[in-house]
Amino acid sequence: MKRLTPFLLLSVILLSCSESHDECVSPSLDDAQVTVAVVAPLSDDATKARLERTAQWLLDNLQEAHRGETASISLNIEWHDEQTENIDSLGRELSVRSDVSAVIGPFSEGPMARFAPYCKETLKPLIAPTITSETLLRRYAVASAGESGMVNRKQFFWPLCQSDINLTETMLGHYVTMAGKHAGLGALNCAVFSPSDDYGKTFSEWVPFFADRMNVLLSHNERYSSTAGLNECLSGYFDDLENSIDSSSAGTIVNALLSNNYCVVENLQQLLYVAQERRRWLIALDGGDASDPVWDDRWQSFEYAFRTWFVYSGLSEEALTSLGADARKLYGYQGFSPYADPSTGFERAYQERFGVIPTFAECKLYDALLLVSLAARRSSNLNAGIYQVAAANGASVSGVSGPIAFDTTSCIQLTPNYYVHWQIVDNQIRHLTYYGPNGKQVAGSSVGVNLFYDEETATKDFADMSGDSDYGIQYPPLTDQYAVLVQGSRGMANYRHQSDVLAMYQLLRRGGYDDDHITLVLDTSLANDPDNNEPGIIRGGTDMADLLGGTDADRGYPAATVDYGNDQLSPADICDILKSIPAGSNILLYWSGHGRNESHGGVNELQWLDNEAGQGMTVQLLQQTLEEMSPRKMFIILEPCYSEGVARAAKGQTGVLAMTGARGDEKSWAENWNPHLGRYGTWMCDRFTLNVLQSLLQQPVPTYRDLYFYCMQNTIGSHVQLVNADNFGNLFRLTPEEFIKYQQQ
Repeated sequence: MKRLTPFLLLSVILLSCSESHDECVSPSLDDAQVTVAVVAPLSDDATKARLERTAQWLLDNLQEAHRGETASISLNIEWHDEQTENIDSLGRELSVRSDVSAVIGPFSEGPMARFAPYCKETLKPLIAPTITSETLLRRYAVASAGESGMVNRKQFFWPLCQSDINLTETMLGHYVTMAGKHAGLGALNCAVFSPSDDYGKTFSEWVPFFADRMNVLLSHNERYSSTAGLNECLSGYFDDLENSIDSSSAGTIVNALLSNNYCVVENLQQLLYVAQERRRWLIALDGGDASDPVWDDRWQSFEYAFRTWFVYSGLSEEALTSLGADARKLYGYQGFSPYADPSTGFERAYQERFGVIPTFAECKLYDALLLVSLAARRSSNLNAGIYQVAAANGASVSGVSGPIAFDTTSCIQLTPNYYVHWQIVDNQIRHLTYYGPNGKQVAGSSVGVNLFYDEETATKDFADMSGDSDYGIQYPPLTDQYAVLVQGSRGMANYRHQSDVLAMYQLLRRGGYDDDHITLVLDTSLANDPDNNEPGIIRGGTDMADLLGGTDADRGYPAATVDYGNDQLSPADICDILKSIPAGSNILLYWSGHGRNESHGGVNELQWLDNEAGQGMTVQLLQQTLEEMSPRKMFIILEPCYSEGVARAAKGQTGVLAMTGARGDEKSWAENWNPHLGRYGTWMCDRFTLNVLQSLLQQPVPTYRDLYFYCMQNTIGSHVQLVNADNFGNLFRLTPEEFIKYQQQ
């Protein structure tokens, strides 16, 4: 069944209401206009623009849904800024104005705590779109003793979120799940820092309960009221970690390395401040000076040690851009926010319409306005109308954030909150995982790609990439097969790249290749790197076998024969190796490492070691090489970030097909974090290569089309690309078997 878009969903809701419940439309509401006051954070121009366009989108959808009806409701929105207006004066005014049917907002706990009492006095309908403080929800949504909710028409407060009790459980549950693979380390360590207001109070009061329940040692549970207070909290925490490392046993050191801290922040400046302090401390821990420019890039290698997670609801691309050069200091940071149910399709529809991901506030504003419009069709008393559509007799509304349903006595939101696990990368917000009821991932481990992947879109993309494929290409008889496998990076931080190259090597060996037909280029110093606590061993990303030294015969991994250390070669040397392969051969080129594009380094290239931009395998160098080669067929698999920009070198070359782990404007992503390896832990493989290998190991070997779809669906965070498919052949019938299984000549 095709999922309804938010517009179609809204249309169905409204039309079903008017058709199935004629009695719900009061005759006095024919062509009525309902004024709703929205009290929101409007001082920031970007936030103001986002909220206003979301509201207009809802109004446009309402107008379309009511087209042709004799009785219709139109909303008139009156905007107020909770950041600049006097909240007490505004609350007093709006609560008694007869022309204002309902109020949506304030969006923040502090202003809401001051605003709500005025609405309580007059029972002015007050919809709280983003309030998650347990204190405020209990204070205004739960009926007092002797009251019975809407029976006595005492209810006025309608929250669209559950409290942050659920988020506290979700964030700790994520940590436990992430660390659960590493048994035998003793109690996991965690620290939580939250604001000393109603918002932070929920986290502070509930984190001990969940930590105890999940067997997590809560080393710090502190609250701060200012930047200076936050600094004091962090300094004490860092000092305690440093002391444990200096004086404790190896086991305790490992525990310290697994220690996580959660910072609940209320604005982006607090997030930036924590990131700067953490950066300064980590660099000092390694004996460096944070002011030295050499650390601008290198410090990212510490990202997964003493990890800091953030809880923040107001993240947006515009806010990151406003930080200017400081935004770079947030690269890689992750956190959690309340969010919309990803299955509604609202995020996708919003992204297609506006080109960015919606914020939590926008999702809830849309639903708040929807709720007002539906309630107005039920009753001129909006409290009664809201009760009828979303509380009485199990009634609920299907909003873009998920179902909206209230308990009949307390009018607390019944349906569970949803949360998104996000990461900041290159001033963009990546959604990695979604969580729903009981802290469970929504739709399984591949949920992050569900938002970006659907079969219809992927099919269109595949057709576009294939173009007018020449299925009639006639290839000469196969003379031989060769593979060139390249690691373009060095060092323990890039362990995953060597693991990927060796995993590809072992795939070919199992397919019948001998070492004479494989050229293996990698960092020969990595196996015995001082930070590699398993000298001589490079493990795989999934089964943890030793891919370098080999395993016993039953496991089927021979010891790898390394032909060149990558410090011995240059990209031009790699090109010479390719050009030396006999004409008429099938050639597989696999490359793992880092990449650059024109926006990140000024040139499209596969980066070589730590060399400056322009000294890697550029698109021009690869194109020149392909033009000078005479292969029968060639399959190029490029894992690095931005790799499509280099794969374009294959365009127009008959018999050459390229497949990349990322588009030319996006990064590829690592997989399978192992805290035991290296000084601070390391990634074991890359997501794209993992999917390529898992697909190619299937029997029978999949077609190129099936390989693409498998990788496209399971590669989270980036989009797999095919280049030059129209000059290769029928991807629906051909398979990569002729590159991965050696045919005896």
